[in-house]
Amino acid sequence: MMIMVLLCLNVGLYIGRVKTYEKSKTTNITFEKEEINIGDISIGDEILCEFNFYNLGYNPAIIYEVKADCGCLETEFCKNPISTGESGHIKVKFNADYKGWFVKPVSVYHNGQKGISQLIIMGCVI
Repeated sequence: MMIMVLLCLNVGLYIGRVKTYEKSKTTNITFEKEEINIGDISIGDEILCEFNFYNLGYNPAIIYEVKADCGCLETEFCKNPISTGESGHIKVKFNADYKGWFVKPVSVYHNGQKGISQLIIMGCVI
């Protein structure tokens, strides 16, 4: 009976280690910058911002979708998987149609640990 209990405990510990190991082999997408301050720009300007990222995980990184909450932003991203150790980028073009301060969020949906990353473009249209 005692041997059976010890055997069950050892199997349980082994399964726990396997699950921990599997969790550590995830995709880790890390951005160089999550915010870009473009400063003062003139009305009518079109500014292109580029957010670079790296896949520091064990599995290929996949960007599923990039969403901007505003019609003044256009996004472009690579739809191919990014291998471990490789880099990718997301381009965001801002069209300065209205005067004033702005903070524009861009949501990046991916297969990384967080599942979603929030990028910010900010500045002032004068």
